Amino acid sequence: MTDRPARQILPAFVPFLAASAVHLVLLHTGPGWAITATKALLMPALAGAVLVATRRPGEKEESGATDVSGSTRTDAPADARRAHALDGMDVSADDRDPDAAGGEVEASAALQGSRGARPPRPQRLPRLPRLPRRMLGLLIAALAASWVGDVLLSFPGWFIPGLLAFLLAHVFYVVLFWRWSRGEPLARRVPLRALGYAAWYVGFVVLLAPHLGSLLPPVAVYGFVLGLMAVLAAGRGRLVAVGGALFVVSDSVLALGRFLPDYGFALHDLTVMSTYLAAQGLIAAGVVVALRERPERPDAHERSERHDRSRPHASESSAAEGI
Repeated sequence: MTDRPARQILPAFVPFLAASAVHLVLLHTGPGWAITATKALLMPALAGAVLVATRRPGEKEESGATDVSGSTRTDAPADARRAHALDGMDVSADDRDPDAAGGEVEASAALQGSRGARPPRPQRLPRLPRLPRRMLGLLIAALAASWVGDVLLSFPGWFIPGLLAFLLAHVFYVVLFWRWSRGEPLARRVPLRALGYAAWYVGFVVLLAPHLGSLLPPVAVYGFVLGLMAVLAAGRGRLVAVGGALFVVSDSVLALGRFLPDYGFALHDLTVMSTYLAAQGLIAAGVVVALRERPERPDAHERSERHDRSRPHASESSAAEGI
């Protein structure tokens, strides 16, 4: 993955970056209501950045079509008017020399017969492919579930509902990354370096288990899904891989501060939120870059239309060979 596509989508992420900076500053300087309000704006700002950055490239140019020769036709009515004017300037068949006209017809017929088929029509280059909207929908769903988790965790007594919301977000990410890697070898879908998350998960559960009590099952399940998300993210390019790792860091620090006795870390809130926002932003940016670069496979209807268009040319070629 190159850095150029990431720079191209950067303007769309400016509102999210600005909202993140304001929220991080307010964690130490602002009142509680301002912290809660700005936190509720973070994921909507990121979702808006994703939607803006994944607008189909060349939407404004869809009215035109580019020929193989490189010429672009953008105004069909104007072309028709020009063709009509040129027709009026041509010499009619009645004004031509009959012998010359007949010679042209015979020469044209001989040329057609020697080739055995009609001259090929100028083919048009396909427009830029549509984005795979199913992948985009999974990303938006993950951000929406994360927004619900952000809001719920802002209020005391809503830890379990917030945990379930983020669990759902990670499930969406797992499905997204797995479908994204469909058809790739297992070694690429699950890189060996990602197996280090297994060691993290074991240490995470062993360290917190004595202090979780009845919360051990849901926290263990959440940690497993979080680790699975990070493992699959490791094979999805640099941006997504770093984002998955930062998500693990953020949730680990959050869990340590909530469950571990005698835990003291002055920059706890700043560390949790900064790594969390960086994780979400990097994952979203990595998916957006992939959506902009990855061509969409034609669906069954489009493949059928292409097959039907190719059949007359095949029959003409067979007839020419028979002649």
